[in-house]
Amino acid sequence: MSTVDYKHEMKKLKKNRKRYRPALARLMALRDERAGTAFPFLIEDVGEMLLVLELVDVGYVDPESLIVRKRFGDIASVHYTGAFPLTEAGFRFYRGEGTAARLRSLIGYFFRK
Repeated sequence: MSTVDYKHEMKKLKKNRKRYRPALARLMALRDERAGTAFPFLIEDVGEMLLVLELVDVGYVDPESLIVRKRFGDIASVHYTGAFPLTEAGFRFYRGEGTAARLRSLIGYFFRK
């Protein structure tokens, strides 16, 4: 039976969370830059590929905007189809309208000069 070190896992998730917004920005920029060109676009970097798949798991990226090819149970490649990549929750996070933004606005409201 294996045990899970929750503190370690939470630190990893928080570290990756800092990379979410830049990854979402890259997907949006890719969609805008390649609007008239050929899709699907291959995401070659393994780290970027894993981050995009994590964003799908979190619910920020629409799984319909990606093609995931598997070989022998392993992920062989991830392709971006050019469709709008963000879910509603992903769009709110990308624009900074999540829980942290609401908290900042409340703090700003109560501590105005």
